[in-house]
Amino acid sequence: MSTPEQGGRGPSSGSGAHAETAAFVASLQAPDGAFAWRPGLAPDLGATSTALRVFSECAVPVPDRAAVERYVESCYQGDSNGFTLTPGGDSSLHAIAEGHVALVMLGHTEPHWTKNLSQLVKPLVHDLMDVWIASAFLNTAGVRSSDAARWEAMVLGARNPDGTWGAGQDRAVQTAMHASSLLLLGVPLPEPAMVRQTIIGAQTAEGGWGDGDSDGKATLAATYRIARVVRALSLPVDTTAATAFVESCRKTDGSYTGQPDAGSTGGDLVNTYLALTIDRWLNDPAAPGIN
Repeated sequence: MSTPEQGGRGPSSGSGAHAETAAFVASLQAPDGAFAWRPGLAPDLGATSTALRVFSECAVPVPDRAAVERYVESCYQGDSNGFTLTPGGDSSLHAIAEGHVALVMLGHTEPHWTKNLSQLVKPLVHDLMDVWIASAFLNTAGVRSSDAARWEAMVLGARNPDGTWGAGQDRAVQTAMHASSLLLLGVPLPEPAMVRQTIIGAQTAEGGWGDGDSDGKATLAATYRIARVVRALSLPVDTTAATAFVESCRKTDGSYTGQPDAGSTGGDLVNTYLALTIDRWLNDPAAPGIN
């Protein structure tokens, strides 16, 4: 599993700020090549896959790449093309998604890696969150789901009468998530005007978006779910305010927390990845419309 380094993406690739962020993520690497979500946690494939995405965003080489390759291989189930989150563990939709995104980030896009992948995933998709995960990672892997019609029916069947999804403080985020699933499946939105109105109108005074888990206050997690559709539909949101919100979550070591006041002990890997991806979707004119 050896390929040349991939180039980075994003509007400020190679900047000093990105170098600091990459150094923070590198500090989470274990001797076996795997990465942890934050200091003190055990490493796993999910964190390792996310770390690879951060290094790609920052346009820096993957540290100890050979060890990372070996770790990813140790989680691979060659008989099925599945993955486990840790070597010897159980396979799951989450693990399979993280493993195949890691392969893409490492440059492994040969057809044998995705053989029978659609069939492997098919019995693992049970609800709308599963559809969101599966449609996103299969898109990254370049695989069309053989179960796309069922997924489309699941998503469309959960709509509100006005064409949105969810209710209350969760309405904008749920609408964005399920709209993105349809777009990733290549399905036109039935009520694009309501999707646009719901997402644009939910931008908070903080610049980001929130949901019920945060009592409506902006978080990187909610903003990430929104930003994919903002990019895909070219929605006229206040990108300057949204970018300022993302930067307000940055810590001095280059990491990010989910909210500006979320702890004083530093950020974590997942929010660092969310921050960089939001920034690219909102500010990089070369970023894909939906991915």
